[in-house]
Amino acid sequence: MEKEFAEKYCHPSYKWIGGRRFVQNVQNWTISNFPGGIGFAFEDYAHDKALRVVLKVFREDNAVEYYLMNAYHSGHWGDNWQKWQTHQLPLFPYEGKHGRITHMKFSYLIHKNGVSIPSQYDYKFAGLDDFHRGQK
Repeated sequence: MEKEFAEKYCHPSYKWIGGRRFVQNVQNWTISNFPGGIGFAFEDYAHDKALRVVLKVFREDNAVEYYLMNAYHSGHWGDNWQKWQTHQLPLFPYEGKHGRITHMKFSYLIHKNGVSIPSQYDYKFAGLDDFHRGQK
């Protein structure tokens, strides 16, 4: 039996990083945060389906952080494709116990007929330079 991958039913369509903002963390420190998101084209094969995004954050000291986020239906692309996205990514490139980020990747899982199907690939989300655009 041939292994099935999520790309058969769903694929990344866009990603974005917004402007820098400052927020207070639980220790009451002011840290920089960037809004951002990832959008997908998801085949409309059934009403009952789900999409999860795995964000992988690589830090300067070789630590890797993993975040699992839900994506949600946010419109239609046309034909038989729905627009899904996640927009509450933990984008803290500068502050971290393990240093600044070096780069970020993502993969994803879809849930179809009670089975989780992973993406075949990791996709580039951003490098540290992507957060510097216009912000020195």
